Amino acid sequence: MLKKVSFLVLALCLLMGAQVFMGCDANSGDDDSQSISLPAALKGKWVSGGTEVTITSDTFTDSYNGSVSYAGVIVNVISDGDDAGYIIIQYTSNSSFSDAAGRYYAVHYKNLTASTMEYSGAYSGADPDNGGGNGKLTQEEAEETYTVLNGYFDYYSTCTKQ
Repeated sequence: MLKKVSFLVLALCLLMGAQVFMGCDANSGDDDSQSISLPAALKGKWVSGGTEVTITSDTFTDSYNGSVSYAGVIVNVISDGDDAGYIIIQYTSNSSFSDAAGRYYAVHYKNLTASTMEYSGAYSGADPDNGGGNGKLTQEEAEETYTVLNGYFDYYSTCTKQ
């Protein structure tokens, strides 16, 4: 009788342990969702001549004379000093490259203050992806390729916050 009770208790413990194990999310310790740390000063509407840049906590839009040039979902922000960094987006639209949607692109900002900043979209005449504007297939490739050191950010626009 003691053997039957012991076996039953052991079986019950194993069953409960299996349910607890199967009920756990295998990725609970390694959350794939990214917490993006966008500097608060970047959020808002920035203007330079006919160019208007709108940055929210999760989107980046560059417009010229009221028409969207390119836009995307912010997938990462990489610091490049106290007042500079890269905004990595996944294109949702690009008026110059119709096949860019879904690809990854970078914008570099510098000299960020509460009321002004300088920004540049990635471009290099040597880039086979139409100078870089068409974006890269992966976020990792965009982050590795689109850097100041690689020569992608030579022309900055100075913007004022509205």
